[in-house]
Amino acid sequence: SAGRRARRLSWVCENLCTFLGLDVSVRGPRPPEPSVIVSNHQSYTDPLCILRHAPAFPIAKAEVVDWPLLGDAMRELGLLFVERGSALSGAGVLRRSRRLLAAGASVLAFPEGTTSMGADALPFRRGIFGIAAMDGVPVVPVTVRYASDEMAWVGSESFASHWARTAARRRNPVSVTFHDAIHPAAGETPAALAEAARQVIREALPIQDPPRPRTYWSPRSPRRRDLPRAPGRRILEIRGSHPACAHPGR
Repeated sequence: SAGRRARRLSWVCENLCTFLGLDVSVRGPRPPEPSVIVSNHQSYTDPLCILRHAPAFPIAKAEVVDWPLLGDAMRELGLLFVERGSALSGAGVLRRSRRLLAAGASVLAFPEGTTSMGADALPFRRGIFGIAAMDGVPVVPVTVRYASDEMAWVGSESFASHWARTAARRRNPVSVTFHDAIHPAAGETPAALAEAARQVIREALPIQDPPRPRTYWSPRSPRRRDLPRAPGRRILEIRGSHPACAHPGR
């Protein structure tokens, strides 16, 4: 049954957490079944930390199938794989999610659609919230926070490299907070439901303002010949501390 497969997947995640030294502390009530569980997203370890305490079927990117150790096991356990940029694949995953919810199993989604450093929650995509609103399924927001920024999997680092670094540390503290379920109101739109869940998650995050760009004097810019010949002209340059220079998430 769907419930049995979800519990087996939870057991697999519990063992992977132990292998990777993920020391998970949990707050809040466990999600009711079935429910749509949604979380902020920093790393591939997020679903491991959540699923060990809340059996569900996660929605994952199709590339996971090719990952060592995880890919084959996840496929056998019935993960919902979605191909990025494919509307057809996304629609198929939503249909499967709806069938699982109807069978009494929960679904886990990361509606940001990418990973980040975890200082804030990016805007949520509405897809899975449409299923919740249509069928009256409760939405359970979850906030995941790591003690170290090293746990965030962003930028160009490979999966193998991040996995090796994570496994090499003896202990990786993680906080998982299950918030109260949000029950869709009659006529509530998917967009409104998505934003309500996002705000609950954001309240438990250390929201940070982007750093201000630094300025400095550059009396001999390499393109000085292209500038008007005015003495003491100030050149403004933006260095890597600006958000636009940051590596994109996954």
